[in-house]
Amino acid sequence: MTRQSQQHGVENRLPRVAVVTGAARRIGRRIALALAEDGFAVVVHFGKSAAAAEELVAQIQQSGGIAMAVGCDLADAAKSAEKIMDAASAIGCPQLLINNASVFEDLPLADVTMQHCLSQLGVNLVAPVFLSQQFVSRLPDGIPGQIINILDWRAARPPADHLIYTASKAALASVTSGLAQQLAPQIRVNGVAPGAVLAPPGREQWHQQRADREIPLRVSGSPENITSTIRFLIHNTFITGEVITLSGGEHL
Repeated sequence: MTRQSQQHGVENRLPRVAVVTGAARRIGRRIALALAEDGFAVVVHFGKSAAAAEELVAQIQQSGGIAMAVGCDLADAAKSAEKIMDAASAIGCPQLLINNASVFEDLPLADVTMQHCLSQLGVNLVAPVFLSQQFVSRLPDGIPGQIINILDWRAARPPADHLIYTASKAALASVTSGLAQQLAPQIRVNGVAPGAVLAPPGREQWHQQRADREIPLRVSGSPENITSTIRFLIHNTFITGEVITLSGGEHL
C-alpha cells in the first residue's frame, strides 16, 4: 500500500464534517440537525447567538452525534473562514460546506449607506467565497466534497425592495455557477433558493399573507423543504452548478 493510499484510508475513517454558517437559529439550526441525523459531525457557526449555538451542540451530542460551536463575525471574512475551517479539520474531514448565514436588511435608496452595503455584501457574498477557498484547501485529493449556497429566489427576479441584499444573493448565485465549473470534478457546488419558508420574528403571518395573494400553491414552505432538498443534492452525484428554487411557484 502506498503512503498516499494509507493517508486516504485514514481520512476515510475520520468523521465526515459539515460546516453550517449561521447555524444557531432558524433555518441554519434545522439544517445542522438534519445533517447530524445523517451522520455528519457538524461545525455550528454563530455570530451573536452563543447560547443558542451551545444548546444546539449539546442537543446533537446528547443524540450521539459530534458537534462544535464556533463564534466569529463573518464580516471579517478571511480570518473567520480560517477559524471555522480550523475547527472543522480538528474534528474530522471537512466534506460539506453550507453557506447559510445571511444579513437581510432593507433601506430605500435615499438611506443606503456604505455600512449597509458592506455588512450585507461581506456576509452574504465575500464570506462564502473565503469559506469556499478554505474548504478547498482542506479537502484531500480523491475525497469528494460539496458546497451548497443558500440563496433567494428573488435574486433571479429582483423586486423593488431589499436592493443590496438581493444584489448580494444574485452575486452569490453567479459565484455558485463559477465555482461549480472551477472545482469540478472533485467538488460539486449548488444552490438552494427559498421563498416564503420561515417568516421573520414578529411577522409570523407575513408568509401566509403572501401565500394567499402571490404564491400559486397557496401555502408557505417549511424548513423541511430546505433540508430535504439539501439531502437530495448530497446524494445525487450528477448535479453541479444548479440552483433549486423552493418558492411554491412565487418566482413564476
